[in-house]
Amino acid sequence: IQVCEMSKQSSLMSFFTPKGSKATPTVNASPQVSTPSSKKNASTPKTPKSSRAPLKRVNERVKNDHEREDNEDVVEKEPKRRRVIISDSDSSEAESESECYDPSKEEEEVDEEEYDDPMDDDDETPKKKKSAKKGRGTTSSKAETDNRKDEEEDKEGVESDGEFVFDPAMANSFIGSFGMKEDDISEKVKSLLDVEVTVDSKRVAEEEKPKGKKKEGDEDEKVEEYTHEKLEFLKPDRIRDVYGRRPDDADYDHTTVKIPDQFIKEQTPGHQQWWTIKSFNFDTVLLFKVGKFYELYHMDATVAVNCLNLAYMKGSYAHCGFPESAYGRFADQLVQRGYKVARIEQTETPDQLSERNKKERVKSKVVRRELCRVTTCATRTYDALDSPLDDGKSEEGGGDGGGRDSNNAFLLAIKEVISVRGSQRTPVTTFGVAFIDTSIGRFFVGSFEDDCYFSHLRTLIARHPPAQVLVERNRMSNSTRSVLSSMLPSSVPTETLTPKKEFLEPEKTITLLLDGSRLGGDTHTWPSTLVEMLSRDESLPTSSPSHREAWSALGALLSYLGKCLIDRDMVSMKLFETFDPTAAPMKSLSSNLCSSSWKGRRMVIDGVGLEQLSLIPLEYASEQTSGSLYSILNRCKTPFGARLLRSWICAPSCDKEVIEERQKAVVWLMTAEGRRCQSSVEELLENLPDLERLLQKIHSVGLLHRAREHPDSRAVMFEGEKYAKRKIKDLIAALEGFKLCHQIGELCEGARKGEKKNSLLAAAPFDVKKHLEHFEDAFDAREAESTGKIIPNEGTDGEYDAARERVEKMKEKINDYSEEMGRKLQCKTSLVNCGKDRNLLEVPDKVKVPSNFEKKTMKKGFVRYTNEKLLSLNCELGEAESDLECLLKDATRRVFEDFDQRRDSWQGCLDAVSTLDVLISLAKYGSCTGVPMCVPSIVYDEEKPVMEVEEGYHPCIVVTGLASLLDEGVESSSTTFIPNDINLGGSNPSTLLLTGPNMGGKSTLMRQVAVLSVLSQIGSLVPAKSMRLSPIDRIFTRLGASDRLVAGQSTFFVEMNESAIALRDATKHSFALFDELGRGTGTLDGQSLAWAIMQSMTKRIGARSIFSTHYHGLCERVEGDKEISLMHMGCVVEDEEETAETARVTKESVTFLYKLVPGVCPRSFGFNAARLAGIEEHVIADSWRAAKRTFGDQKTLKKLKEEAERGASVETLRRLIETAF
Repeated sequence: IQVCEMSKQSSLMSFFTPKGSKATPTVNASPQVSTPSSKKNASTPKTPKSSRAPLKRVNERVKNDHEREDNEDVVEKEPKRRRVIISDSDSSEAESESECYDPSKEEEEVDEEEYDDPMDDDDETPKKKKSAKKGRGTTSSKAETDNRKDEEEDKEGVESDGEFVFDPAMANSFIGSFGMKEDDISEKVKSLLDVEVTVDSKRVAEEEKPKGKKKEGDEDEKVEEYTHEKLEFLKPDRIRDVYGRRPDDADYDHTTVKIPDQFIKEQTPGHQQWWTIKSFNFDTVLLFKVGKFYELYHMDATVAVNCLNLAYMKGSYAHCGFPESAYGRFADQLVQRGYKVARIEQTETPDQLSERNKKERVKSKVVRRELCRVTTCATRTYDALDSPLDDGKSEEGGGDGGGRDSNNAFLLAIKEVISVRGSQRTPVTTFGVAFIDTSIGRFFVGSFEDDCYFSHLRTLIARHPPAQVLVERNRMSNSTRSVLSSMLPSSVPTETLTPKKEFLEPEKTITLLLDGSRLGGDTHTWPSTLVEMLSRDESLPTSSPSHREAWSALGALLSYLGKCLIDRDMVSMKLFETFDPTAAPMKSLSSNLCSSSWKGRRMVIDGVGLEQLSLIPLEYASEQTSGSLYSILNRCKTPFGARLLRSWICAPSCDKEVIEERQKAVVWLMTAEGRRCQSSVEELLENLPDLERLLQKIHSVGLLHRAREHPDSRAVMFEGEKYAKRKIKDLIAALEGFKLCHQIGELCEGARKGEKKNSLLAAAPFDVKKHLEHFEDAFDAREAESTGKIIPNEGTDGEYDAARERVEKMKEKINDYSEEMGRKLQCKTSLVNCGKDRNLLEVPDKVKVPSNFEKKTMKKGFVRYTNEKLLSLNCELGEAESDLECLLKDATRRVFEDFDQRRDSWQGCLDAVSTLDVLISLAKYGSCTGVPMCVPSIVYDEEKPVMEVEEGYHPCIVVTGLASLLDEGVESSSTTFIPNDINLGGSNPSTLLLTGPNMGGKSTLMRQVAVLSVLSQIGSLVPAKSMRLSPIDRIFTRLGASDRLVAGQSTFFVEMNESAIALRDATKHSFALFDELGRGTGTLDGQSLAWAIMQSMTKRIGARSIFSTHYHGLCERVEGDKEISLMHMGCVVEDEEETAETARVTKESVTFLYKLVPGVCPRSFGFNAARLAGIEEHVIADSWRAAKRTFGDQKTLKKLKEEAERGASVETLRRLIETAF
């Protein structure tokens, strides 16, 4: 009978088990407890011995101190209650809530689980626990009688006192709800699961009675108010932090709570531990280990019941829990809902507790517990305790690197300093930022001066969207808070840290990093990013004046990671990069630029540009971004490849060599030979785990500090073997993954034989063969994965080999001594082990031995002796074996450490594979658009920047449009996309003023040119017949119309804000887009501002720019300007001749050509757009008449002005006015 069938039926029938049933846990059933005393004599079926689960969880209600008697014996405690765990019906991990039965471990596991319970009495000791276990094993006569009665009743198959009655209707109804029939449950399974489908009729009758006042001692009724809801010190008008401050205090720390000392004293020892930890982690859900279960108490239990579908246990205080094996699943659910989760482990066994009590004056009554991990939405590392995400691999977990999720979850710390400068005392805001993706272990650190619009801060948030933000308490301006509120989703928590104590000063941060378990005292070995931030004038490492804010932000990050107990894991990886939201402006460089001037530079796209051009999906974006450039290009097979593609799009390269190498690689991958190679490589890429995250996980396991000093090293884990196997599976997955990477390199090298080498496809970065061979010889991977231990092969671990050799030599010495004694005694001798005595010298009983021989044991015909020499040799052997055992325990960690020490090679291979993955993705994009594709030419020697596009298409529309048409059954050959030419700069005007009908495609064309530029500079082919452009240092966008409600900024203010940034930071190498500038204010003001800004961009800066407008007066004003070209989006108008004033516009039909043509569009055809939008005809007709009157007034005024300028008489002018009005 399959375990899955048993699991389903156990889950079904457990609902029919009466509250008073004494049924024991079964395979794949939730752990249960003993029957309440009120049901003690009830008839309870017994589980056959072969099918009983080994664990009988003890879950007693915590007695309040006034209920507990000091001399109460452990064995006579209140009977235990049933454990109920309810999880989602679609969960596939039911097996995680119980373990298969192992008779050999039954006694041991029950003892381990029940040795400590925070609900126990104050006078409880491990000794009493042992006696309790013994009592369960031998039982008193009364217990034996009860058991015999139960067994007899099972055999008879009758009900006791009519208390339990089978209700077929209810059973059939319940089973039917799961799509099963009662007959589907076999009798054999019933017997194995110890299921009697019964319903407590008395309890049903009681529930049907009208609810009255709760009787004393009646525990079946639901508690109306739990203990924590009645505690005065937790009520809003009384609550204080640990320092005694109230919430209205500016320094109030909401993460802590003050617990009265008297209240702590009144608690049981277990509760004292819980409340002590809770007082410093008040904002955190505590998963409190008790035996093999994580328990949640009080307010935490309420959270778990609401979020995890767990059930309360009986009692006056809120209480629920789940088994250790379900930690990953439940903890992850809480974290995803925005909770901080703390894992508190037992770090002591009962024997260790006894030993500690012998040494200390104050005797402890419960085992020690320690906080081992705090997990938030931005500090997940997907270690061995975490359940596998969505990889769909084995149930054991591990080997997936944290799933296939390619998204980063950044923890961001922001330091803000506002200073004043100059005689005008102008305020200047300087930001220090530090952020990290803990699943990878890579830090980004930087500082920058920002403008009054916070454009650089907005760019940071757009390019690296944080999952959690750390700010300094009472040190952040309201303006900055408004920016964060307007850009971040409400699901992103912002946590305030105490200045200096948690948000560290630069000096404290540097001191922290000097610790040997972090970066060490030699700053020459520090990452170059941090070394550049140090002052070079001081003998001791100190912060440079320009980087103090960055050091402080990094200190906040380290402080918070330290609270989560992962700071050393992250820092010791030494992955630090500089964050610079904007490179040095090109106008600061020489005017005679060449390709070397662009080396290493990247295009800057701020947060506004990323959103308005739909380059990447943004969580805070106001519009749907599923059709973003990233979404269109991303055909990557690996998560780390997808992350690299995103970084390329956010910051395209300006480096000629980088762009050209990528273009060559993409072009080759699109050839017939390249496609064959591409197909083979993709098969290998699909089988790669997330190697980037696996490197971080392996690094943490290999840390000596974590193995010796971290609280997890002392934790008593009941699933330790499973976690050890997961760690080894991660290591083996990484080795197998890099083996595939090596094969990928060989494929690319073999495919390009005879051609000029391309650095991106060369095999050198992929070559990790010698490292792979080293680990193949180091240990038996298959054995290690099955046992959860790595035993080094000879020759791979010098220290372990030396210890093993010492053991062998000691064994040889003992054998030699035995042979020597045989020669002296002239008889055959042998070495035997007997009980605790080992290596006893066995000789015939007739042989006379020296007087210094001590007789130990004997058997027929032989006597076994020992002496001082033999004892000394055994002692040396024991020491050697002890050293070997210690090294063997640490052998797994040392293998992980050995792997981590080769990280530079692994990282180089990983970078090469991720680059190849992106290049293949670009090649596949180039093959699927259905329109002509070309390799853009990036020119660096043009005196005047140029942009020339012949028959270009929007890179996203040609893919999404084609896909949607194919979904509708339209043949691709019949699909037509309208290409357009663009010529800016060089011998052409640098500015284009664009007009056209509403919905005619103006904004689309503007975005098209910008996205084509981005695509060109990441090294991709572009959808165009040809494209030639000078590198762009920055793209500025002013597209769409939207306000920033949270920041208190109107639509027009946002327009002017974005325009001001362009006017301030643009260079002649920039590209700017201004869509209908000035629409947010009056016509006269808007038109004037649009003209002035266009003149500044054209005449003063000389940047390549496209302006769109509906202000025809603006077109008239710039007509004839040789530096501005006038063009419009073509259209065809039908029924334009006026038939009747009220009917003209309603019959007018406009066909959009989506083609860019020279000249100015005579009208905007807004009435056509209104008609298409569904505005009623009479409203459109009224608006037309109003427009005609306004237009007529304007014509009359123009004629009057012309007549007056020609010198017309006053009488003539009066007649014209009377005629017109």
